Amino acid sequence: MTKDIIKCSSNKLEEILMPKLKGNVFHVTSKSNFKGILKKNQIKNNKKYDFAFTFGQSKNSYGRKRGYVCLFDLRFATEEQIVESFYKYYFLNPDHVNNNPIFLIISEDLYPSLISWEKAKNECNVKEMYIPYIECWYPGDISVDKIKEVIEVEVNEDINNDGTWASMIRLANNNGGSLGSVS
Repeated sequence: MTKDIIKCSSNKLEEILMPKLKGNVFHVTSKSNFKGILKKNQIKNNKKYDFAFTFGQSKNSYGRKRGYVCLFDLRFATEEQIVESFYKYYFLNPDHVNNNPIFLIISEDLYPSLISWEKAKNECNVKEMYIPYIECWYPGDISVDKIKEVIEVEVNEDINNDGTWASMIRLANNNGGSLGSVS
C-alpha cells in the first residue's frame, strides 16, 4: 500500500484532493480510527457500535445496521452528483474539528462485491440514511491488504469565505445551520 500525505487549506481541498479520489472507491476515517484499523489488520464494520462514529449520522446508517463497511464510490458519479452529495455530507473533511481525515483507497478486487446505493434506496426504511450516487458498502470487514493507497490529509483552516463548498459548510456549521439533509 502506498501512502500520500497532503497538507492544504480547506479552500484547496476540492482542487487538490478530488483528482486523487475520482475514479476510486474509498473509506474515510479519522487518525485514531486508522490506528485501530492497522492494529486489527482490517476495516471492521460497526454494526455492534464497537467504534466511535466518524460521521454523526452513522448511528442510522443503512450499511452499519447491516454489518457493512461504508465506502464512497467516485468511479461513475457526475460532477453534479458529487456536488449534490456535498450538500448532504462533506466527505472531504468530515471531522472539521480535527481536520485530519484519512482516505483508504480500496483494491479493485473488492468491486464485484460492492453494494450500491440503489439497493439501499429500495431497502431502506425512513429511519435509515445513505448518500445517493456516491455511497456504497462492502458486505463485511475489509482486510488491510485490500487497501491500495492511504491518503492522509492535514487541513489548515482558512478564515475567509471564498465560495468553496468547504467555506460554505464551515459557515453553516458555525451558524448552527445546515446545508441539507441526508436521504
